[in-house]
Amino acid sequence: FDRKVLLKYGFAFKGQVADTLIASYLLNPDKRSHGLKNLVMDWLGIQMTTLQEVIGSGKDQITFDGVDVATATRYAAADADMTLQLWVKLRPKLEESGLWELFCQLEMPLVDVLIDMELTGVRIDVAYFQQLAEQLDKQLIVLREKIIQQAGVPFNPSSPRQVAEVLFERLQLQPRRKGKSGFSTDVEVLEELATQHELPRMILEYRQLEKLKNTYVDVLPTMVNPVTGRIHTSFNQTMAATGRLTSSDPNLQNIPVRTEI
Repeated sequence: FDRKVLLKYGFAFKGQVADTLIASYLLNPDKRSHGLKNLVMDWLGIQMTTLQEVIGSGKDQITFDGVDVATATRYAAADADMTLQLWVKLRPKLEESGLWELFCQLEMPLVDVLIDMELTGVRIDVAYFQQLAEQLDKQLIVLREKIIQQAGVPFNPSSPRQVAEVLFERLQLQPRRKGKSGFSTDVEVLEELATQHELPRMILEYRQLEKLKNTYVDVLPTMVNPVTGRIHTSFNQTMAATGRLTSSDPNLQNIPVRTEI
């Protein structure tokens, strides 16, 4: 994050740069948070001032540029000081654990690649997304009418409770699994029931179209940066214990690609 901000204003890093977040991740990939304040407590036993203590919370929250200079200086200086103290502890651990080469030759060079990818962003055809949204709206209306006709009673196919009532009480279909709050209508159950009746298959199709529209088709155009005309996701290097990248705000790695739609 710091490097991206500095790059925006023309400051580039040269030479070896280390990252305590990545060092901690390599040493303990199952750990939930590798944030500075958590690591400082774990490794140095020091309770740092939180950002909320400085900027407040709720309706009284201010932005950092509104913090008085003395308080802002102490907060920022503590971040810098603790990061260095933390690195003094973590570097020997990387070497002892045989992770130093991985850290230097793969993980740290990858940071620059990810920064480049994030700043470059992904261009989408906004006009096409708008057309697709209209097309999906029409498909959903038609499909909803067919579903209600097939069920013989009006209900909301997006409501698990109403779907359960129609499938298990009205149509008397027999599921294998029952959850704490009644019969489940998740994908696995509906796929199983689709062998008994046409309605579950139609509900599956409806849900898929609705999810695509609500999660991607409607949302992605709103996330286009007005300056660059692109979507700028974050590629997270330290989230998955397996070592793979994750993507967030928005998650571009979860877009379904197996069907024509």
